[in-house]
Amino acid sequence: MFVGHASGFYRISLLEQLETLTYDSRLRLTMPRDVDERIVIIDVDEKSLKAEGRWPWNRVKLKTIVERLVNDYRVAVVGFDMLFAEKDESEEIAVLLQRARERGDMGFADTLKREAEKLDRDAIFADSIRDKPVVLGFVFQATDRIVGNTGALPKPIFATGEYRREWSFPSRATTYSGNLPNLQAAAADAGYFSNAAIDEDGLWRRVSMLTEFEGALYPSLALAVGSLYLRQPVEPGLVGDSGLLSDYPRMEWLEIGKRRIPIDENVSSLIPYRGEQGSFPYVSAVDVLNDTVDDRER
Repeated sequence: MFVGHASGFYRISLLEQLETLTYDSRLRLTMPRDVDERIVIIDVDEKSLKAEGRWPWNRVKLKTIVERLVNDYRVAVVGFDMLFAEKDESEEIAVLLQRARERGDMGFADTLKREAEKLDRDAIFADSIRDKPVVLGFVFQATDRIVGNTGALPKPIFATGEYRREWSFPSRATTYSGNLPNLQAAAADAGYFSNAAIDEDGLWRRVSMLTEFEGALYPSLALAVGSLYLRQPVEPGLVGDSGLLSDYPRMEWLEIGKRRIPIDENVSSLIPYRGEQGSFPYVSAVDVLNDTVDDRER
């Protein structure tokens, strides 16, 4: 009975509840409860919004933030847990162009249109992230409704047909919302951040690490950031192909170099919480934008 439960052939509810309780207890006892200085969260907080106006900000400001982080603060990787699915167009130029056309001043309208192309904020932002360690975020969805895909996806970890179908991938997407194609093409990589895996008791203990879309496998944002940071590809960890567990879903873990990430039957990984909120340093986005960060080493 217990072997069948552990092997994933069937589920025993009581054992799952006991596993959850023991995991929670172990986590509370072993959490470091200190601040991990290796990861810094650039926060679009109330201070930032008050100083720079409501979100979203124009992408020229994001360009400045990226260049400040990479060129000045020498960060190893920048990961965006936000989506750039729509063009950042100047309302002012659009109004001037409309008025010029209404007045029949096509010469001025043509000139304005040519000049506006030089001020393409998306192109400016794309140039700022090109050849830099920047990972964008995107969203996967699983729905029965007919919903069109938007934007572009990154290159998958495993393309269609590159992995064996007997591996178990219950996490499948039917649609996605990606970034603008020119932004995705300029970025080093991208990963999905729509990866909450809520347990039956309503708590968030794990995150999805891989999702299948049209036969290909794509990484979570955390997995893509980790792979770029370690400069190592993601590889599957497999158990044997024969014997008692010959029908068992064979992917047991993921590897990035020498790092092993255990996964469950849903290709999710338990979150190694460090402590309460504030376990990682927070820096206001406006301080990065204006180069007023108190602790530059941070």
